[in-house]
Amino acid sequence: MYRISKAIIIILIFILVIIGCTQKKNTVGVPNVDNEPIEMIISDTTYFVNFYSFEDSCRNYIGNSKLIVGTYENNEAKSLIRFTSLPDTVYQFDSENITLTLWLENSLNFESLEFGKLKQEWVESYVTWKAATDSTDWEDEFFENLDFTFDVEQTDSLNIEIPREKFYSEVSSSYFVIDSLIYKYGLILYSGSSDDENRFIEINSRESGTGPLLSFDYFDVEGDTIIYSNTATYDTFMYLKKDGTNENFVTFENELIISNIQPIKMYVNFDISDSVFINADSSRIGDNYDYTMMTINKAELILCIKDSTEFTYPLETSFTFFPYLVISEDPQVPFAYDEDYEYIYGSINSFGSSSDSVFVIDITKIVQGITSGENENNGILIKSTKENKDFSFIDFGTKFDEGKKPKLRIIYTPPIFED
Repeated sequence: MYRISKAIIIILIFILVIIGCTQKKNTVGVPNVDNEPIEMIISDTTYFVNFYSFEDSCRNYIGNSKLIVGTYENNEAKSLIRFTSLPDTVYQFDSENITLTLWLENSLNFESLEFGKLKQEWVESYVTWKAATDSTDWEDEFFENLDFTFDVEQTDSLNIEIPREKFYSEVSSSYFVIDSLIYKYGLILYSGSSDDENRFIEINSRESGTGPLLSFDYFDVEGDTIIYSNTATYDTFMYLKKDGTNENFVTFENELIISNIQPIKMYVNFDISDSVFINADSSRIGDNYDYTMMTINKAELILCIKDSTEFTYPLETSFTFFPYLVISEDPQVPFAYDEDYEYIYGSINSFGSSSDSVFVIDITKIVQGITSGENENNGILIKSTKENKDFSFIDFGTKFDEGKKPKLRIIYTPPIFED
């Protein structure tokens, strides 16, 4: 029985070898054959078929390490904080104030924080400027001003001393009762500036590990000292376009822009048809070659950051981009996933910083799918993986910006056919 099984295995292996040797294939590393990969740079702007950027909807960024308050480029943000473990009754305080500590991450021209108490239930993972939960919109007057302002200084942490009567009402000389709105729904933080200048502050959220901390000492009914010191149970921020055009998604023609808030995506389309490769110098691909059989070893979209622009984010920040294949010939702005664009298996993230001069975005799998004939070339959608996280904004050169024009770098292996 063992000999029979062994013989069958040998025969199967022999058949597979025969089949492999008789099929046409793109052989890499064939002995005595010069078939090293070839690099081609497409920098001619005539191959740049179409490009633009467009706004997308404002959603909640799950697990954000930041809370944002203020305004930037027509966007306004407010932050929400809730502490669920606050004592409802306090028998005397050890001090006149309750301390809210916030850890500052970034700030741009920010002046003062205003505080309010929320009047409605909200859910951290669903809340937006319009919606408080997944099934409830905000009411018109969803918070009440706390009549307290804090002037912000540029320090690592902000220790905000809030008068205790903003939280607790004195019922008698013996005990205090917490404000029911703060107890149920928490606080809202917003900018004290009403002008149109770019002013915002970025604060660490609880997901960062150093979230908002509320602390004070008080006495219980037996006169023992109790130390209350807890980070926020829930916190998030929400934002909207200040000019009220939140339902109108603007398209930026002939611009290549990436933004987290307001989310802006990029659409690009290069001509990478067979004629581009056949007509390239030293392409080693002729008219009689099967264009679909070549191997795309690497394909990269190279973008240059503009030196100065009104869209430049004022703080150094990192970006992670992801490319998608556009499957619709005429996608409607904003593009809808699964209808207008889709994920191509094997595509990867590309990383960069606003301090860089060049971004390189890996689009190998997408280009391979197009050249192989598996997918139509309807263009590529590129988006930040951190949309709605912060005010990060970056503007790239286009074919109209000398010295900043985009390029497509393709490393490919020409097909070789064995008899």
